Order: sequence, then C-alpha cells, then structure tokens
Amino acid sequence: MTTATAEIIVAPVKSTCADHATQEAQLILDHAKAIVIRDQVGYEEAAIALKQLKARMSTLEDERTKITKPMDAAKKAVMDLFRRPQDFLIEAERIMKNAMITYSNEQERIRKAEQARQDEIARKERERIETQASKAEAAGKTEKAEALQEKAQMIAAPVVESTVEKTSGISYRTVYEFEIVDVEQIPREWMVPDLKAIGGAVRSTQGKINIPGVKAIARKTIAA
Repeated sequence: MTTATAEIIVAPVKSTCADHATQEAQLILDHAKAIVIRDQVGYEEAAIALKQLKARMSTLEDERTKITKPMDAAKKAVMDLFRRPQDFLIEAERIMKNAMITYSNEQERIRKAEQARQDEIARKERERIETQASKAEAAGKTEKAEALQEKAQMIAAPVVESTVEKTSGISYRTVYEFEIVDVEQIPREWMVPDLKAIGGAVRSTQGKINIPGVKAIARKTIAA
C-alpha cells in the first residue's frame, strides 16, 4: 500500500512586514475617522483616498493568499486522500448500527408481546378468584370472601426482562424527530418567513412589490 504525502513550503511571514502593514492600516483608519466632506473638492479627495484604500486592500489580500493558498491546497489534498476510506467506514458503521437496532427492536417487540400475554393470564386469574369471592360473599361466607379478595389483589404478572444484554461501550439513546403532515395547521409562532424569497422579490422589483407585513428599504451604497 502506498500513501501520498504533501509537502508544504511556505515563506515565513516577516514580522517587520506585518508590523508595517498594521501601522499603515492604522494610519489609513485614523485618516478615515478624521474625514469631513464640506465641498466638492473634499468629496473628490475622499473618492481618491477610497480608491487608494481599495487598492491597498487588494494588495494585502494578494499577499495573504500567497501564504494561505498552498496551505489550502495541501489541506484539500490530505482531505481527498482520506475521504474514501472514511466514507467506507462511515457506511460500515451505519450498516452495523442499523443491524443492531433492528435486532434490539425485534427483541423488545417479543418482550412486550410476552409481557402482554403474562398480564392477560394474571388478569383472568384475578377475575376468576374475584368471582369466587363474590359467590362466597353472596353465600354469607364473609371471611372466605375477604381472603379471596386479598388473594386476587396479590396476583401480578411476572416482569419479562429484555433478552438483549448490555455490552460494554454500547449504549442506546432515543432521538426525537418530526415530519410535517399538514403545514396549514402549524401555529403561526412556529412559522419562519422565507427571507431568501422575500429578499429576492424586493431586489428584483426594486422595492415596489407589496408584501403584507414587509417594508422595503432602499439603502444607498458606494463601490470603488
């Protein structure tokens, strides 16, 4: 069996370069905070500064990706290398768990059926003795009737234990899920607006669509 290896060669990030970029960005931020546009000249100067800022952001992003791109590619290669065997193991796990759950469920069904049978036997026996007690009471045999009633109350079906023994490291838990059977009957507080559809409708109609309960907002942005 052969294994693939990925060698990552990344140029170290010089702290001086990072420090310089941080200082430069801090100066730009301070300048942006101090900007007050009072006339067209100031507006045009701000536009030039904005374009320079965007250019610096692009350069900084290029410098970042020079380092992270090889790392991302190497990570993808490693993930691809192990994905197929992991998928096989995940599928094997699913099959094994399903087989164990199927067996456990069947044994539980058998246990419940046997418990119901034992309960029915005990019920019939109680009824039989209670009938005897009623006849004894009707015949004036009070003490015998009371004794039979006590005997009837003592009759209980034996508890049928599960035949699936606990195994070390294996445990079961119940997961509760749901499915929608009638969406029209779901109370309003459980409904969630379709934000993606609403946003698409508002954008495609430039806010002119009328959706009850929804207010379209036009917000100006600037691109440089």
